[in-house]
Amino acid sequence: MTDYFISPSGNDSNNGLGPDASHASNKPWLTIGKSLGAAGIASGDRIFIAPGTYREIVTVNMTSATAETKVLGDPSNGQGFKDGSGIPLAAGDVIWSAYLTNDITAPSGTVLLNLNGRDFLTFKNILLVGSNVNPSCVNAATSHSTNITFRECGFINPVGTNANSINYSELVDVASNWIIDRCYFFGGANVISITLPTSASADYDSNFLIQNCLFIGVNSIVINIASSGGQSFRGGGVDIFNCTMFARSVGVSTTSSSNISSTIPCTVYNSLIIGPTTGLSAASTGQI
Repeated sequence: MTDYFISPSGNDSNNGLGPDASHASNKPWLTIGKSLGAAGIASGDRIFIAPGTYREIVTVNMTSATAETKVLGDPSNGQGFKDGSGIPLAAGDVIWSAYLTNDITAPSGTVLLNLNGRDFLTFKNILLVGSNVNPSCVNAATSHSTNITFRECGFINPVGTNANSINYSELVDVASNWIIDRCYFFGGANVISITLPTSASADYDSNFLIQNCLFIGVNSIVINIASSGGQSFRGGGVDIFNCTMFARSVGVSTTSSSNISSTIPCTVYNSLIIGPTTGLSAASTGQI
């Protein structure tokens, strides 16, 4: 395992091996894209990100990890990040933004983070600011990334847009092993969209866990669970624990498809759903 560092005072030509931009040799990188690129980190490594705003669109191109690999915001500057003069950086949010120029010029219309089929990535203590032009903050809709965790992160999409915060599509008969824990979500349409393809062999458990999260200002459905394909068996197993949802339309929905499993149902426990037309909406009995 190797620790790498990213800082607004860094440079992508550095080796990324230290938090002090004034160090003689081990200096931080500048961008998240560098760290998650083909010449960045490897499986099992850790990335520490200094306080600051990182205006970049990232597609993960590292060799897919086979063990937990961590991307960790450091808002308190516990790692001791310093600028090029050796002065410690002030504590503050770690913001990853699709607003590439500034906070008022139109943002990029591209997905902020494309996981691109890479697995075993954990993101923590990062505020992800998406676009008002439909794409998601996080996209795993075509590449089926598994073993992904977002913990203590924030997701912002402009209210009233069609953007999602997380867009995920399952690989049939393969558990997702996703965890979204202690995160908050503001704005967007279907905040978390999950698609479970039908199976030719048996109903299967997606193992997608959403817990201890807060959802505010949602334009449509908070958590939308859909299906794809026309096989005889179905996916299920999206589990929601200890969440609070403020929404206009629906809290948790499987209404768009009768092809969600009732043998392995989606579950909602100990959660508060406020304001929508419908709290829980299923296409058939037993799906939720």
